[in-house]
Amino acid sequence: MTPTRPCRPTATPTLPAIWDYFLRAQTLPVAQSLVQEGRSGVMTEGDQSQTTRDGKNPTSRPKKWYQRTWTWISSGLAAAVAALLVTQGANLINKGTDTLSPPIDVSVRAVKDCPFTYVIPGDAGSTPPPPPLEAPNLVEEREKWAAQLGGVDADATRIDVTVRGKSDDPVKLEDLQIDVVGRSEPIRGFVGYSICGDVVEVRYISIDLDRNPPAIVATGDDSGTEKPVDFPYEVSSTEVESFSIFVSTSTCNCEWRARLLWTSGSRSGEVTMDDDGTPFRTHGGNNLPRFQSQGGKDPWKPEGS
Repeated sequence: MTPTRPCRPTATPTLPAIWDYFLRAQTLPVAQSLVQEGRSGVMTEGDQSQTTRDGKNPTSRPKKWYQRTWTWISSGLAAAVAALLVTQGANLINKGTDTLSPPIDVSVRAVKDCPFTYVIPGDAGSTPPPPPLEAPNLVEEREKWAAQLGGVDADATRIDVTVRGKSDDPVKLEDLQIDVVGRSEPIRGFVGYSICGDVVEVRYISIDLDRNPPAIVATGDDSGTEKPVDFPYEVSSTEVESFSIFVSTSTCNCEWRARLLWTSGSRSGEVTMDDDGTPFRTHGGNNLPRFQSQGGKDPWKPEGS
């Protein structure tokens, strides 16, 4: 099976970068004023004519103690103002969607399993059958075979999601949203699949990409024994939520990502779920011919034959 991988929050500037910006913005005027003060103690060409016989310049005198003290105070005040601005800036950022590290760990696994249904470019007569069901690394070999042919998930894509809090503090999972990030022309090809496996009863959310915007159309499990997935939920380091997401389409050749929205105290944010940095892709098969093969030497046969 495809290995589980963590999801990633949206990347944003870090507080150290903001600190560096404000610190330089506040201390630069102080530094400039100090340079101007220092110039009064640097001998110019005219000053050199006033040099006494013992080599001392009467215009170049050490600063009084109170002048040095004022310089230190000015620098300290600039640093304090910079720290205050950084804090206020962070508060302004956090008033919107939280961009710091989320308080939850989210793992997502794309499930490529029986019946291995793909939209495959071309025609079935010139396309080699998939690896046999008896192959030792069936899932990996079927994925490789489909990728080499330019195959795309047909009808639906399933992803399994597990959410766990990072601490004992409760985190509320508010909603799940699907963003369609691309719609392409339909592939000219066919739907190829195998007949295999048993019905797997999982707790799921079914989402229809053909609706605008995509919408949850069903929750629960095939046996009816599990409670429907109904947001919001609470998770923590000891309370874990797991469910499957089935994203389906009849006609769209769609690229999409999922977003899990959360809140924790005064914080809020979202975690993006995708295919290791790229969008998931699902292709509807309603208007395409369908062929079935068990793989290996078994040729493609039209559905129902």
